[in-house]
Amino acid sequence: MKFQSFQQSINATAPPQQISVYLLAMWYDANDNWEKAHAMVDNLNDATACWGLPASQRGR
Repeated sequence: MKFQSFQQSINATAPPQQISVYLLAMWYDANDNWEKAHAMVDNLNDATACWGLPASQRGR
């Protein structure tokens, strides 16, 4: 998914279909549902999961 498409999807009532768990978590975080976003990646043990949500918290 292109960045611009992802940005536009944030205004939708539901997340885009068939996106990665990382983008899905970022979508929920952008829609003020940090708890759901965190739950999606909390048990993943890879660098992408560790990077994504902490980076999104810098703006809070």
